Amino acid sequence: MLWGVGIKYVGGKANRYFFNFNPHERSYCIVAKGSKVEKGPCSHGGALRWGLADGKLSAGNGKQCLARLHDNTGVMVGCGEANEYISMDIPTVYSEEDIARMLKNQESLSPEEKAALAQLVQKQKYQASA
Repeated sequence: MLWGVGIKYVGGKANRYFFNFNPHERSYCIVAKGSKVEKGPCSHGGALRWGLADGKLSAGNGKQCLARLHDNTGVMVGCGEANEYISMDIPTVYSEEDIARMLKNQESLSPEEKAALAQLVQKQKYQASA
């Protein structure tokens, strides 16, 4: 499952939220309901005020972190107790055919496609050197 990061301003303050990246489910977010964590409506108050630092997905100004129970259920616990390591990556939204077409016809690309192509090429070089 891929998640996108959004910012919602409430009372002049920026609040981060994580929404489902699937275009058909963009109204669903990661929601904290007390100690429970679930996929729920982005309009829910528990969808706001998330943070991600050092691989820890947290709420409440870094006091509560997402952790995983033995049954694979997500829960919020004190960050000093446990946390599930989370990493962010840019998803590939172009198929292999799209990339081949873009490489053949670089002069006809939009600025956005040129930037995406450069990023994909850089990512492939990095992965090849690793």
